[in-house]
Amino acid sequence: MYVNARTQICSVDSLKNRLAQLTEPKAVIWDECHHIGAAGWAAIMKAWPNAYHIGLTGTPWRLDGTGLGEYFDEMVLGPSAAELIAMGNLARCDIFAPSNPDMKGARKQMGDFAKGDAEQRMRAPKIIGDIVTHWKKNAAGLLTVAMP
Repeated sequence: MYVNARTQICSVDSLKNRLAQLTEPKAVIWDECHHIGAAGWAAIMKAWPNAYHIGLTGTPWRLDGTGLGEYFDEMVLGPSAAELIAMGNLARCDIFAPSNPDMKGARKQMGDFAKGDAEQRMRAPKIIGDIVTHWKKNAAGLLTVAMP
């Protein structure tokens, strides 16, 4: 990171560790800005109150359920995945996954499963299944992306 460069592209940790060496920019573009409430992120934003802050994210809410209104004034909604596919900007895909996990007894918070309860149930080996058999049944011979 060159502290005198007109443009900085860096991690939040690199930036917060060099805040004292940098002059306030005219604009800050935040990627994955749903993390903005985290201490390091918020410290950077607070250090540069006169800069324009532009946040980019596909997840416009925080894991604690709070929104981003404390940090940003406006939200611009982009097209949905279905609209991007219709415009030819995303490839149509079929998604195959093992059966639904047993969420019986999982607590809910703000309309969704509580993170700890969901995490515990999603780690259960019975939802993993036999990935090779599942792939052969649904996607053998097709271009495939697998997620861990």
